[in-house]
Amino acid sequence: MKKLFIVLICVGMVAGIGIGGFMMLQTLGQEQGQEQTRQEQKQPKYSTRESVFADANPSLSEAEVKKRVAMNLDQEPYTSAAEVKDPDSITVLVNQYNTLPSDYMPEDLDVVVQDEQGVIALRKEAADAYRALEAEAKENQVDLRIMTAFIPYDSIQASYEELKKAHGEAAVDASFSRPGSSEYQTGLSADIQIGEGENAQQNIAQNEQYAWLLDRLPAHGFIVRYPEDKAVYTQMNGQPWHIRYVGKDAAQAMTKDGLCLEEYALR
Repeated sequence: MKKLFIVLICVGMVAGIGIGGFMMLQTLGQEQGQEQTRQEQKQPKYSTRESVFADANPSLSEAEVKKRVAMNLDQEPYTSAAEVKDPDSITVLVNQYNTLPSDYMPEDLDVVVQDEQGVIALRKEAADAYRALEAEAKENQVDLRIMTAFIPYDSIQASYEELKKAHGEAAVDASFSRPGSSEYQTGLSADIQIGEGENAQQNIAQNEQYAWLLDRLPAHGFIVRYPEDKAVYTQMNGQPWHIRYVGKDAAQAMTKDGLCLEEYALR
């Protein structure tokens, strides 16, 4: 009986310890869960800028708010712009919020076309890629022509002022970047057309051979810089004739994922 009593006492003690330990673990788990909840509550959903932008744009999703603020679209264009850190980068983002130094001049400009109307040049890597694209186009009976490429800061400034006088600042800003914010200064952008004609450039998207060109641009490292469906990010009207060299890897990744350069720069 004494042994049995001792055994029962031991069993009771073990059971008590087990129940007590379980209750302690359960309490600890609840406390940890509450602490995690408190920590999550302390972490704001939005930064101050994102919160202000979200309030001003209630129809946008959380992801879209964060994306646009990351692009600085909550800021005043041009006046809040910052100078780019590496203007020589093949994938440099130049726009209303990311500017080139006024004295920036690519050191590796290469002439693509030279005639009585002047010289059209791109940076060497972009020039080689364009020549390869044009050669392939000719093989496929596509009369691809480059019309504009590198333009220095001073010339961009002069053109901008003339256009502004003729059409007004708002209209010009929607289709022609201000000096320092223009991709023409990078030596990586070009305006193209298919065939001849006064409106061949403006009507390039209606040309039956444009689909072929769109398909082949990424393989040569080019993108259409200002797609119409990305105007909310580029802050520019659609320009199907304006191409930009970013290198094959970036061009193919952007095309595959349906990204414009502003979106790609966030990666």
